[in-house]
Amino acid sequence: TLVEYRRDQMLRTKDLFLKQVWAVYDMLQMGWCAGEIVWVYNESDDCPDFILYPHEQCFPDMTAELPYQMRYFIFESYLGMDELKERGYDNLSKIQAVAVPNNQVRNARYQNYRDPLQNPGANEYARPGRYNEGSNDSLPQKYIVRKVLYKEKGKVMVCITDSGENILVQPKELPVKKLPVIFGQCLTVPHRLFGEGFPEPLEGPQESYNYNLNIRKDNVALC
Repeated sequence: TLVEYRRDQMLRTKDLFLKQVWAVYDMLQMGWCAGEIVWVYNESDDCPDFILYPHEQCFPDMTAELPYQMRYFIFESYLGMDELKERGYDNLSKIQAVAVPNNQVRNARYQNYRDPLQNPGANEYARPGRYNEGSNDSLPQKYIVRKVLYKEKGKVMVCITDSGENILVQPKELPVKKLPVIFGQCLTVPHRLFGEGFPEPLEGPQESYNYNLNIRKDNVALC
């Protein structure tokens, strides 16, 4: 039994520790992070899981001041048709493949690197900021899928839609009392849902340090 436990630990694929490291870096840099708690049930798994989403794929209820006051939370994913079929979604014949929208946060993350989800031209590599309408045969077609968690009459509901008005999974009630969303902050700001990361409060001292350093360099150069 002990050998089987160690084997399972060695071969595990959930990468919870890695996701926690990602979450810490997201909070330090951007001020906040958001993830979803789900239950995975299929032929090989029957266990809880934690999904950490990039900032540009999270759409919280910005009218709330505290996380528990949020009335809804939307997670956006970019999936292929094979993934949609594996999940058993409805109305797949009505959805259309789209190019992944251009986003400044995503562009900064892939600065100087190839972004695998952008839609390049026929004779060039993908790069941040590239956005063409339509699909490209050199890359797998992607579909925008939005998971909507919301509160209705004291119940927590969930439904899944595409980027338009097609409902892929009809609304259903979740057996929970609050939105299954983990919300982390770095530095809090009063009466604001999002806090701050370290770059914001350190911006002023950094500018002052750069100013004094440049003055000293100029004086040395003049001498």
